[in-house]
Amino acid sequence: MTTFSKRLEKRRLEKGWTKTKTAKRLKIGLSTYANYEYGLREPDIKMLTLIANLFDTSTDYLLGKTPNFDDFEDKLNWSYFDVGNKSTLETTVQNVHNYLDY
Repeated sequence: MTTFSKRLEKRRLEKGWTKTKTAKRLKIGLSTYANYEYGLREPDIKMLTLIANLFDTSTDYLLGKTPNFDDFEDKLNWSYFDVGNKSTLETTVQNVHNYLDY
């Protein structure tokens, strides 16, 4: 599964919708929508925009360009603070605290 397909499924489930209901709302066939969720097909930009609007999110989020800070996993995957060679342990700990308080 791609980031897009995972996030698409996640948003649909958050709404409590079936694939059938979602496909009807988008005015597309069930198999087309299901293939988006299975990662077998990707929507064009027009459909991507419709999907983002339907799920009250951004196209960037759906495509994995921005994190969802509601998801702890996404917090871990996105680098918010610098832990380069010059970073001290104290600075790193403070950066982690600042990040989690964000």
